[in-house]
Amino acid sequence: MFKQRSNILFITVILGLAYCIYLVSSFNELNNQDTTGDDFFIAILTILVIPHLVVTALATLLIFLSFIFKNPGLALASTILYLLAAILFILYAIFLLPVIIFGFIGYRNQKKISHQQIQNSTI
Repeated sequence: MFKQRSNILFITVILGLAYCIYLVSSFNELNNQDTTGDDFFIAILTILVIPHLVVTALATLLIFLSFIFKNPGLALASTILYLLAAILFILYAIFLLPVIIFGFIGYRNQKKISHQQIQNSTI
């Protein structure tokens, strides 16, 4: 499974998936609570969280596809989307910081592995 793939990229997939699950579950709990006077607060929070959630889910899908297809370009695009998601909801940016760092390291490692594989196949 990990042949010619970056292990750091796999760690990024796991961290991104765990963060998406956490985000969806915490947002679901907030929507399921009995809110009598907090409707305005919930509406504002929904406006802020939904774009963050969508971009994070898209980035998680791309990082997974990057790991499966051994594509460093998708890893870079996914990491940039994680960075955008952190900017969209700056309060939770600290949770995405490890994913962003591991994403850039995984991109570099996968690029190195892919480049080495190309060189070995031409020899």
